[in-house]
Formats: sequence, structure tokens, C-alpha cells
Amino acid sequence: MVITSGKNQCILSIGSNAIGSKFAKIESSLALLSNINDIKIQNISSAYKTKPMVKTFPDSIAECEEFLNLVCIIETSINNPSEMLSCIEKIETQLGKIHTKQKNWKAR
Repeated sequence: MVITSGKNQCILSIGSNAIGSKFAKIESSLALLSNINDIKIQNISSAYKTKPMVKTFPDSIAECEEFLNLVCIIETSINNPSEMLSCIEKIETQLGKIHTKQKNWKAR
């Protein structure tokens, strides 16, 4: 986090490899992020397709979908990184991600 004029500036990476509309999933993430009172989205990059690090899921023969990724700059009064992470994880949960202690190689 970078502090500017009493507010914190954060750069977040947002991506999806969900089957179907990856861009819709990212748009939903941004909409939910902007609905948090202490967060204002300042800028959003272009979206880029990237190849997954693994070709298939370890527990499946299904091939991993390409990712669609972008970054955004936000301004927030949240000054605790753990609190910011909690906000992000709540958004991920709302969009269907299941948080586990194991590596998650599933589409998200």
C-alpha cells in the first residue's frame, strides 16, 4: 500500500479462467469492489489473455482455460493489509471461489 493524501493507494491484479465469460466475472469483481464504501477505483488497465502455469488440473484430465487478467489502482481509507485481503476474499466468495488451505487449481 502507498499512502497519498491521507488515503492508501493499492494496485490489485484481477483475473479469471472461468469457463464462459471471463470478462463478465472480472466486471462483477470490479462492481463488487466499487460497492465497498472505503474503496474508489481510480484506474483500470487493459485486459490481457495469459496461458495457465499448468496445462491440466492435477486431479482431472480437463485442460485449464486461458486466464483473462487486468490490474486496477484503488484508493482506500483501509490501512490494514489483512483487512484489505478480507474484503477481496469476500468478493471472491460471492463470485463462487471456495477458499481452501490446499492449492486451488480449479477454474475461477
